[in-house]
Amino acid sequence: MFSKLEQKFVALRGDKLERGGALSPLEQAYLITFVAALHGRSEAQLRHQQSELNRLVKFAERIAEQATCATPEQRKAMEMLAPPPSSVSPSCSLEELRVLAAEPQRTIRDYILAEMTVMLRMNLALFEAPAGHAFLTSDVPVTWFDPDSYKRPPFYQSLGLVYPNVEVRMPVSPRLILNISHHEELGGRRFVATGQMVEEFNRVARFECYEHFVTASNRKDDYWVFDLQPPT
Repeated sequence: MFSKLEQKFVALRGDKLERGGALSPLEQAYLITFVAALHGRSEAQLRHQQSELNRLVKFAERIAEQATCATPEQRKAMEMLAPPPSSVSPSCSLEELRVLAAEPQRTIRDYILAEMTVMLRMNLALFEAPAGHAFLTSDVPVTWFDPDSYKRPPFYQSLGLVYPNVEVRMPVSPRLILNISHHEELGGRRFVATGQMVEEFNRVARFECYEHFVTASNRKDDYWVFDLQPPT
């Protein structure tokens, strides 16, 4: 599946994105699927999923230990607190959960489908770097950015596709970056970014990288790393 998506993306980049051609609804769907797959299969994302699954395993192990040591009355009370079985939210055993935590790549398909479902309803735009500027990429090639996340209560500051100002970004090439958002005015359009916009995109991409970032310009700007004023 990944191989086919990569082939589709390479063809779309050369035939449509680099040449400014309009994308058909099916081509947009392939592009968004590629973005979701690229986001879900990065090492950083897999390690994050593994960390979350390990937390669930430890929590489930504590519940199992308490159930083993509980009296019959306590077990009955615990059973009453358990949610009823649901076909909408499937359950798994502790052993199955341990397998998922040990091999988080098993969860990639579900995450790709979940992200696709939302992003297919969002708006896709392309930003082109002006002369003298280039977009960088990293080992986290797809980044999510929400300028309003810090305004929300701590429990709700995590990034999510449901938030109105969240943006999903992926450099297509050093010259182009894909932007997926809920902003209707950006849907299906192509813009020439300012130099300041490019450097701000690069700052976020550099901040989100796992270990390495890559730039085609053979230049490292301190603005990507330190709290400085953006270059004009």
